[in-house]
Amino acid sequence: MKKFLVQGICFNEKIIEKTYAISSTKAIQIFMDKYPFSKDVFLYEIPRIEKMLKNINLKGSKKISSIAREQFNKNDYDRASHESSYALHLNPDNREAWYLRTFSKYFLGKYEEVSNDATQEIKKNPHNEDAFDLRGRAMFFLRDYKKSVEDMDKSIFLNFDNGYAFYYRGFSKYFLKQYESAIKDVNQAILIEPSCKNPTMSFLLACSNMELESYENAIRHLNELVQVSPEFAIEHDLYYERSECLIKMEKYEEAIKDLNFSIFAKTTSLKFYERGFCKLQLKMYEEAIKDFIKAEKINDDQNLMPSLLNYKSFCSSKI
Repeated sequence: MKKFLVQGICFNEKIIEKTYAISSTKAIQIFMDKYPFSKDVFLYEIPRIEKMLKNINLKGSKKISSIAREQFNKNDYDRASHESSYALHLNPDNREAWYLRTFSKYFLGKYEEVSNDATQEIKKNPHNEDAFDLRGRAMFFLRDYKKSVEDMDKSIFLNFDNGYAFYYRGFSKYFLKQYESAIKDVNQAILIEPSCKNPTMSFLLACSNMELESYENAIRHLNELVQVSPEFAIEHDLYYERSECLIKMEKYEEAIKDLNFSIFAKTTSLKFYERGFCKLQLKMYEEAIKDFIKAEKINDDQNLMPSLLNYKSFCSSKI
């Protein structure tokens, strides 16, 4: 009877190794259906069966994780998510599988699921900096910036060398209007992880400095963007942003040059209004009137009309 039982286990082990996902309950049922031996003898073997199943599932989870990693590296995040979920089913403590599944969901834009997965992981392992990092990222894209900052605080506490944690915390702080702190975090992100620097970061630094009325620093970042990323500069109308800084600094001739380029890309009444204002300051009254008239014709911003008419009247009185 004992020998017969061992043969039954070995036979089923092949099935388990082939399919990986099989519970001890299912294994027991297979044995009992195929080999009608004494239940007492069979129950005696259950601990060994469960141990065998656990070892096989651990082996299967590791193997499937490697498959998930291959798919992840190929940017096939849907497949990576599926495979890593299967690996976690076999071994819930497989940290690599958890990381691959959660990060795959992040790249797939499933931010609610990322948050839920990270929250469950934090309950199991409150020192997992990746869980706080990923939940912080998810909260950023879900526009819960306060929660994002809280999670990134914890991620940074657990791993100060995580440049991307500073990156997302900096962006969250910007949207929370914590501009000085946002600048510090973004600069720290670049210092730790130079590869994370991109045009959006430079734009954030420029905008933060504009909000702090540090116009020279804002222009420095905008100049870099115009030179290094000309397509980004046109797409985001950085010539207009730079003209705003130049007007604040009373550099009207330079502001007019940037407004000329910005108007060529896209015309608005505000741009003609501001170019007219610059010309007024330079006492180019006739030219200023022409711009005010153009702004009046476009008429896409009613809030400009009162001051626009006043400036036009003032210029007329000077001719």
